[in-house]
Amino acid sequence: MEVEKILEQVLSNASSNDPQVRNGAEQTLKQMEEQNNPLLLQGLSAFLINQARTPSSRTLAAIILKNSISAKDSLRKRIIIERWIKTDDVTKNMVKTAALQSLADASRDVRSAASQVVAKVALIEIPLGAWIDLFEKILLPNLTNPGISDDIKQSSLETIGHICEEIDPSILASKADQILTAVVQGMRDNNNAVKYTACSALLSALEFCKKNFETPNERDFIMKVVLNVINLPEEKLRVIGFEILVKIASLYYDYLSAYMNTLFQRTLETIQKDTDPVAQQAVEFWSTLCEEEILIHEETEEANEYGMQPPRLCYNYVKSALNFLVPVLMEALTKQEEDPDPDDWNVAMAAGTCLSLIANTVEDEIVGYVLPFVDKHFTNPEWRYREAAILAFGSILEGPRKSIRSLIEKAVPDLLNRHLKDSNEAVKDTAAWTLGRIARLHFDAITDLSLFLTGVVNSMGDSPRVAAHCCCAVYNLCISVPDSKKSTFVPTFESMASNLLKVADRSDADENNLRTSAYEALNALIGIVPDQLPVFDTLLNFILQRLNSTFQMQILNADDQATQITLQGLLCSVLYTISLKLGSKIKQHADNLMGTFLILFKNQRQGSVIEEALMAVGAIAQGTEVDFDKYMPYFVDFLCAGLVNCDDYQVCSVSISIVGDVCRALSLKIAPYCDKIVTILLENLQRGDINRAIKPAIFSCISDIALALGRDFERYFGIVMKILGQASATAVNTKLEDEEDYDLVEHMNKLREGILEAYTGILQGMKGFKPELFVPHLNELLSLVINVQQDKFKSEELTRTAVGLVGDMAHSLGEVAKSLLQQDKVGLLLEEASKGKSRTREIASWAKTQIRNL
Repeated sequence: MEVEKILEQVLSNASSNDPQVRNGAEQTLKQMEEQNNPLLLQGLSAFLINQARTPSSRTLAAIILKNSISAKDSLRKRIIIERWIKTDDVTKNMVKTAALQSLADASRDVRSAASQVVAKVALIEIPLGAWIDLFEKILLPNLTNPGISDDIKQSSLETIGHICEEIDPSILASKADQILTAVVQGMRDNNNAVKYTACSALLSALEFCKKNFETPNERDFIMKVVLNVINLPEEKLRVIGFEILVKIASLYYDYLSAYMNTLFQRTLETIQKDTDPVAQQAVEFWSTLCEEEILIHEETEEANEYGMQPPRLCYNYVKSALNFLVPVLMEALTKQEEDPDPDDWNVAMAAGTCLSLIANTVEDEIVGYVLPFVDKHFTNPEWRYREAAILAFGSILEGPRKSIRSLIEKAVPDLLNRHLKDSNEAVKDTAAWTLGRIARLHFDAITDLSLFLTGVVNSMGDSPRVAAHCCCAVYNLCISVPDSKKSTFVPTFESMASNLLKVADRSDADENNLRTSAYEALNALIGIVPDQLPVFDTLLNFILQRLNSTFQMQILNADDQATQITLQGLLCSVLYTISLKLGSKIKQHADNLMGTFLILFKNQRQGSVIEEALMAVGAIAQGTEVDFDKYMPYFVDFLCAGLVNCDDYQVCSVSISIVGDVCRALSLKIAPYCDKIVTILLENLQRGDINRAIKPAIFSCISDIALALGRDFERYFGIVMKILGQASATAVNTKLEDEEDYDLVEHMNKLREGILEAYTGILQGMKGFKPELFVPHLNELLSLVINVQQDKFKSEELTRTAVGLVGDMAHSLGEVAKSLLQQDKVGLLLEEASKGKSRTREIASWAKTQIRNL
């Protein structure tokens, strides 16, 4: 009862509008989870089935229960699975019973949340061979036995959908037919809510249907049921019916030929006549076919390059449909609203995206189908057709190679002189977007850069949505310009920068991401002009003045605060870019810059601003080098505050990066601050709740510290090598079995790379100083190197780093490491690296030389 009373208060607080109250509730739950997780699970389970509680509080209890047994992060997920396995059977059964009982609850929200709890438990237990009767004795009978209520059918289907969405299909292979039969039966139910949930379950279960799609009769039956759904009167069902067809097109492209005539007719008819949400999905079907055929073309090219048989056959569905499909899509482009919300997706936007994919699929062949529509309507008096013609043209800019340049050369003057000045905002907006795509994809087709720039800059005074696209056009020009033409921006740099700053200062710059677009364009512009342009000093002082003025902004509400935060972050970003450009000349501005940044750090707690400001300080450290030492007594506490801020992992990561910048700038002068910095870094490595992206960065940072301190790193050597040894052992013992767990594979590659970098930095920093210190740790180093050699999922970067460490061990330790480095597995790693990319080959060659010289 005591636990339930605590949960009553905690759940009430968790629903509070006050962030502090909510945070307190979250901390209490976290403490309960850490101190006695079974008791928490039991309490939540009892709360969930207590009908005296409100449905909203029981729903929240189910959600917290679900979150207690699941996680998105791979490493935390492993911890939770291990914890659940060790949980006593009484607690497990209490959770299962409560969740299953709640599938029949009177509240739809409670049933839905309970279905997630059942699914999360199943996702842990079924792969381990437990709860094997969940489908046969509970979920499937709930769908097939007579007299079952529609509510239970719906929640059971929802549970099946959640399980199928995440579980490895091979685990349920023996039950696939039963699951499919039950789901299809639900799709034929008279109750539309059951029917919809069954459709959603099929959407999640389609990956289980490979064998069914390989069998013609079963495939025909599935397609018949799905095609029936897209003909139903309820819009919601037609939408999900087409969503199923979209996924079928992605998973089972090879089996579509028998149905393409029907699908062709039905999708085109839907795009032309059905409601917008349904039409969007019909367009998406063709977009998905494009994506599949693009992929098949790429696979075929790669196979041909190696003289191999292509793995799949392209049926060229898109190419075959061009004559009918493209006109329907272009007509769909004209279905824009009078005043559309740019954040709302609609069939016109979907059609534009589909045209773009078609262009990438059939390349130049698309031009002949689109060009007549563009020519006919480019100057049509009806704005919808003008806008559709421009959108069609902009959508096919990527893909065609032979004939597109001449069309761009012809279109650009009209886009600049006519459409950017159109009376209709949608036309101007699409024209600006198209010019931005031309700048990014076809810079070489812009014959008069000055005219182009003048046109887009002049339109920066237009509405926020048009101005934002004009800023993006400038940005795209800057990132696309070849080195040989960068100097052409110098004469206009000052006026363009001035215009962008005016745009950023507009009273409506908060709309349509305009302020951000303007500053991003300014940053890109600064990045392409020659270093240390005289105007940079003036620009830096102007931006710094703007940043200082933000401290006096009147903050009356959340919107004012959001504006201040965004503006400060953007201004810091520009100061970072200019500081990098000025290099050593930043010294004359460093006092003013650091003074402002120190005020900012003192008064601002928003992570995005702190992150940008820290990066700017890093650039100042790079430019001032050893002179940065005079700022460290004032800056170090703010730097350490960022290092301990693991809850905002981006701030923490940037702070770690800045430690590296400062180490490289100060070298031995960093020593007085290292006790505090190293202590925080090592404490972070010991934390279990830290974002996993941080630990590899910390190991790399240790390398920077060791290189800066040299032999003075000895004071940290013992504890650091102990922690590195523990991390190495963990990395070696973590088995990577599934290449498709991309996040975990990438993380383990980064983690080992960071550990290897730390070892390398310590070796290089302490070279020639007490090599005997390393002797007790050599097996740990070599074990990690061999682990890399044996890992089939290792990245090129990881291989290169491991080989570099081998070379440094030979170079720095000499005879001490000779016998270990001459092992066969080390030789295998070096041979593998000798076949890698050029930089890897170079390091492998150097490492071999170092070993031969032993």
